Amino acid sequence: TIRNIYNNALKYTPEGGSIEILVREIEDDIEIQIKDTGIGIEDDVLEKLMADQSKIVRNNKKEFHTSGLGLLVGKQFVEKNKGRIEIETAKNMGSVFYVFIPQKPHNIVLESFNGIYGKQQFPVKQHAYCIAIIEDNPAILRLFRDFLEQDFMCVLFSSPLDFLEAIKHETFDMIISDIMMPQMDGITLCTHIKNNPKSSRIPCVLISSQHDDEVKRQVYENGADAFLQKPVSKPVLLALVNKLFLQSENNKKDSFTIDVNRNQDKDRNQFSMKFDEIVKQNISNSDFSVEDMAQSIGMSRTQLFRKVKQLYAMSPKDYLIKVRMHAAAELLQYNDSRITEIAYASGFSDPSYFTRCFVKHYGVTPSDYRDSLLRL
Repeated sequence: TIRNIYNNALKYTPEGGSIEILVREIEDDIEIQIKDTGIGIEDDVLEKLMADQSKIVRNNKKEFHTSGLGLLVGKQFVEKNKGRIEIETAKNMGSVFYVFIPQKPHNIVLESFNGIYGKQQFPVKQHAYCIAIIEDNPAILRLFRDFLEQDFMCVLFSSPLDFLEAIKHETFDMIISDIMMPQMDGITLCTHIKNNPKSSRIPCVLISSQHDDEVKRQVYENGADAFLQKPVSKPVLLALVNKLFLQSENNKKDSFTIDVNRNQDKDRNQFSMKFDEIVKQNISNSDFSVEDMAQSIGMSRTQLFRKVKQLYAMSPKDYLIKVRMHAAAELLQYNDSRITEIAYASGFSDPSYFTRCFVKHYGVTPSDYRDSLLRL
């Protein structure tokens, strides 16, 4: 909430102006004042902003661009958690925002509410990071939200054009987008984001069911920070998101593209593509070993282990299992074969071991995974 108010103050305070932040105790509350010398807020917009949510006209998105969707989200978050926001403003004179937060802890409200952009859900969270998710498939959009909303505030967009309109006025800490979408594909969307100086450093994750090298090449060349293959598991997505945020916190300003944990360095990308191709060619070969991997790529077992560990943060054996799990998940989604047959096709000679690996990777058995897809 404080960040959203501060970002709005920066956005609408002209060069040479000032922003002041004051924190003090008042009885049972902590009062935070954010004072700016900006353009102020129009009376009609302020009235709508401070009205009850039920009175907000959601069909007119542009009404709230001057005050910010983030401010509305922050206001509702504070109020739902026993606090309040007061605003003093005058046109061309600036604004003062008073945020009152109870000193005594209250249960944090984790419910969702309807946002102003259509029927999207804007979860009310205590977490600082806000992630924009762009996906034209409603079921997958909800699935990604379910994966992330326990730890982050998620804003959902079914159209990349809606997102591009929203990012003109709002701040997001990460962008997760499907690649194959109508109106605009995710790679083009990523290009827009990275070519805009205001959004170029926002981590951008692209997701696709297409696994060919041409798609990956386009992802790398257009500046995405990460690429994931569908179907995406919750542990992998959370690990990637947390890793990217950690890198951002450590002020690593160099832009790079990764496939899960992949560096954009040209030589490493060449190794990654060659290594991936060797692994893919042997997915169904249950006799394919780490020694075979090393021999195929022209390295010793020790050299291969160090290289793969550096790039993927896992051993060659674990990476092979991970790739086989992706292949198995696809077969479960698009193939009616029995679980045992899918285990063999994915390179597992022991169906029981296949099931254990699948549960460890996706958190459910292969049968339950297939059933969940049928319910979507």
